[in-house]
Amino acid sequence: MRNPEVALEVHAREELGLQPGKTGNPWQAAGSSFVMFSIGAVIPLFPWFFVSGTTAALLSIVLGAVSVLASDGRSPSSPAGPGSDRRSASWHSRRSRPG
Repeated sequence: MRNPEVALEVHAREELGLQPGKTGNPWQAAGSSFVMFSIGAVIPLFPWFFVSGTTAALLSIVLGAVSVLASDGRSPSSPAGPGSDRRSASWHSRRSRPG
């Protein structure tokens, strides 16, 4: 490794699928994170606006479970977020081919 900066850029681009010079806007990321978190927090509360007691609790559990399953149970910002496993799998398959 003669030039660590070049090695880091190649690693980020080829293995992680990132473009080092093209980063997102932190304010936009914070805003979208806030909105998505708020939506996720309100979903289980909807039943409590219309019913109460055990019915509302059960509906909250069901709505929470359905929303987690609908989002595949992962956070987009986590290392195992949507797309990262596909990139990793395709990279490993390219690396493991003979020749």
